[in-house]
Amino acid sequence: LVESETLLKAAQRLGHIGSYAFNAETGICTWSEEAYRIAGRDPGLPAPGTDAWFEMLTAESRTVLREAIARYEADRQPFEIELELVRPDGEHRRIVQQAGFDPEASDQPNRVIGVIQDVTERYRMAAQLQQAQRVEAIGRLAAGVAHDFNNLLTPIIGFSTACLDRLPAGHPLYEDLVEIQKAGESAASLARQLLAVGRRQLLQPEVVDLGKVVQQTTTLLRRVLGEHIGIECRLQPSAAAVKVDRGQIEQVLTNLSANARDAMPEGGTLTIETAEVILDRAYARTHPGVRPGPHVMLAVRDTGHGMTGEVLSRAF
Repeated sequence: LVESETLLKAAQRLGHIGSYAFNAETGICTWSEEAYRIAGRDPGLPAPGTDAWFEMLTAESRTVLREAIARYEADRQPFEIELELVRPDGEHRRIVQQAGFDPEASDQPNRVIGVIQDVTERYRMAAQLQQAQRVEAIGRLAAGVAHDFNNLLTPIIGFSTACLDRLPAGHPLYEDLVEIQKAGESAASLARQLLAVGRRQLLQPEVVDLGKVVQQTTTLLRRVLGEHIGIECRLQPSAAAVKVDRGQIEQVLTNLSANARDAMPEGGTLTIETAEVILDRAYARTHPGVRPGPHVMLAVRDTGHGMTGEVLSRAF
């Protein structure tokens, strides 16, 4: 019996599955150790009853559970539902709850048994996979658009260049053609960025001094952001040498800074920071593609109003 209980506890711990039993007639409830751990509760305290269990859930999950219980009372069929649990420390966890009458307890016809399984990490991984699939779809679309865009730009740039070669510098149309050529070349640069998003363009990584890249880009950003926004650089000297595509880093800094400017219409401060960080195994498990170990962090912060929940849900 001791060996069996030890194996059961180990299995529940490894599977993140806690079990419980509840007598609907007496109101007596028991939880396994893993059920307490999943809920973030002290196993030394009495097991929470139905009302206390409802209080641990989000409002939406309470509705889901009430509907499941109503169906269960009507047809006496076991149910399985997904809920969101809020631990005492405020952490949210995704769980799957299963429940049904205990067929072995003939002397307790109202005894309900069930399990709760913590599927938070699985839920996060699924969300990351969906995000990666969306990014991949956007990349394919961007690459396709860039390809067709380039086909249109080739004759625009080509014919404007040919016309410029034939006209003298003082011709009335010369400056107009120069502007057409500049616009075409800017559009071609945009097409290259789209191709980079679609991963159809080879990047050119090289070892660069990240601090110098930030400083040089910041010089240009001061003109773009305006005098009402201050820029503060916190550059750690040891976080210098990185192997990256310089153009992409500059583009990232420019895009983030432009977004920050829009979030600070009344003015504020933009902070760009570099630092050495150590990413551990726990971080790598929740961030696919990351290997544990030393990394260089590049952080961009602003004092603006931030993003709404709707906008944040579309960020990647």
